[in-house]
Amino acid sequence: MEHHLKDELDERGYALCPAAVLPRDLDGLLAVIASEIAGRSARRRSGETYAVRSVLSRCPALTPLLENAGIDRLAETALGTPAVPVDATFFDKNAGTNWKVPAHQDLIMPAGVAPAGSPIIERFGAAYADPTDEVLRRLVAIRIHFDDCPVENGALAVVPRTHRGRMRASELDALDREAFVPCAAKVGDVLVMSPLLVHRSSPATQPGHRRVLHVVYAPRPERGVSEPIDNVGAPLEPEDLEVGR
Repeated sequence: MEHHLKDELDERGYALCPAAVLPRDLDGLLAVIASEIAGRSARRRSGETYAVRSVLSRCPALTPLLENAGIDRLAETALGTPAVPVDATFFDKNAGTNWKVPAHQDLIMPAGVAPAGSPIIERFGAAYADPTDEVLRRLVAIRIHFDDCPVENGALAVVPRTHRGRMRASELDALDREAFVPCAAKVGDVLVMSPLLVHRSSPATQPGHRRVLHVVYAPRPERGVSEPIDNVGAPLEPEDLEVGR
């Protein structure tokens, strides 16, 4: 699968890598994230945790675990160049936080890793950049699944080949329901996707835990990046999740 990953990503805007993360690596990632879930930065509704934003900054131990789990290698294969993680969000769609995410593209990135001159906006109490499409095309998002996620459990749905550039709101609203392809996944599967790919998720009809770590990678600068960016801002509300516009 890895051999064809970049070609598939370039052509369709996404690729599913089955059983890409071993159970022991999933356990290690969750153990680190659990310490943050227990803290004040986690967001809860009806007693259930639904999101932790800026996970790389909040959990520095996560970065080497991603490398050990082979996620850095997947990102480098997808981008065709050495890559570093620059942002991450952990979320869990469950019976108590069963939200709907409308069709959108992820159009912002942490200001600390954006090219100079990018417009800066405030989102979630932190500084983000609104970069050009050219910059966004050089990023890749990797979604690590900690639970089985069939269509009935609110699996992400995407519109293939919509990753060439940003679309107007009217164009997103006009997309046919049949255009969306569900990306059902199992424990350990990894969904690799362009941030510009149109995607959405519906409320689960058979809700269970849907824990996902969404990690964004960028090409490694020539000078190197030794630490993830520190862009810790206000915690997310459910309507903010997975929405990058």
